[in-house]
Amino acid sequence: MRSVIFTLLLTLNLLSGDGVYAQLIQATSAPGSYQIRGGSAQAARVDYALLIANDTFTDPAYRPLTNPTFDAREIEALLRDKFGFRTTLLANVTKDSCVRQIRRLASQSYGPYDQLFIFFAGHGDFDPVLQQGYAVMTNSKAGDDGYTNHLSFAYLQDLLAKFRCRHVLLTLDVCYGGTFDSYFATQNPNELKRDGPERGVRADVEELGGQTPFILTKLKPQTRKYLTSGGKETVADGEKGKHSPFARFFIQKLNEAAGSDYRILPASDLKSYIERQSAITRIGASVKMGSFGSDESNSEFLLIAR
Repeated sequence: MRSVIFTLLLTLNLLSGDGVYAQLIQATSAPGSYQIRGGSAQAARVDYALLIANDTFTDPAYRPLTNPTFDAREIEALLRDKFGFRTTLLANVTKDSCVRQIRRLASQSYGPYDQLFIFFAGHGDFDPVLQQGYAVMTNSKAGDDGYTNHLSFAYLQDLLAKFRCRHVLLTLDVCYGGTFDSYFATQNPNELKRDGPERGVRADVEELGGQTPFILTKLKPQTRKYLTSGGKETVADGEKGKHSPFARFFIQKLNEAAGSDYRILPASDLKSYIERQSAITRIGASVKMGSFGSDESNSEFLLIAR
C-alpha cells in the first residue's frame, strides 16, 4: 500500500504467460550519506528503503484492497523527508519485478553502518500443507498449488539473509505475515513467542554517553529483523483513506520519533508501540517481531530522524 513523489518514474509493461501487466516503479533519492560525529567517533551512513504495495490483482479471487499503496506512499514520504532514507517504491508489481528490484539492492555496496528497510503491503496467503506463507503479487493466482507467482517468505528470507548490507529490517503488513518465521508457520495460531523487555531510548542513550556512541554501539552487531502486522492470521486493510491499523500506528510512531528529543526510533520500540496501540484499540491482530538469518546478539535497527 503506498507510493510517493519521486525523482524517477518508470512505467514498465511486463509480458507474462497470461498477458501484459502494467507496473509502476517509482523511486526517490534522499539527501544521501551523512556523518555521525561525537568525540573521536565518526561514521558515514546511508539508509535505504524499498516499499512494495499491491492493491489490485488480475485474479478476481483476490479482492482489491483500499490502503496498501496509500499507506506505502505516506511511509515512504516520512522515511525520505524526515529520516533521510533513499527510497524506492513499487506499486502493483509482479513477483519477477519485485525479485529483480531486490536483486539490484543485493548487488550494490554498503558501508558498515548502512541500513536497509523493506516493506510489503497487500494480500498474504498460506499453504497449510507445506506450512509456508506467501506475499500475493499482482499476477498471483489463487488455487495455484505451486504458488508460481507468489513470493514465498522462505525464499524472501533466504535472499535477505545473504545481503551485503549488515542491517536489514523487513516489515510485512499482509495476512499471515508472521509465518515468515517458521516458528509461527508451524504453531497453533494462538501460540505466543515473547520478546525481551523494552528499556526505552533515553536509558540507553544516557548510559552509553550520547547519541553517537548509542548509534555506533547499536549498529555494531549485524542485524536481520522482521516486523509483521500479525501472526498466522488475517489482518485488516482498514477504512479507505485511513490506513491499515498497522500502518496507522507505524506512521504515528515515526512522526512522534521525528519530533522527540533524541530523534532515534529503535525497531524494537516501534514494535512495542504498535502492539500497545493494537491492544488499546482492540484490533485483534498479534504484532510479531524476531530475528532471521545471520542476525547477531544485541542487534538493532534504528530509524534516525535528520
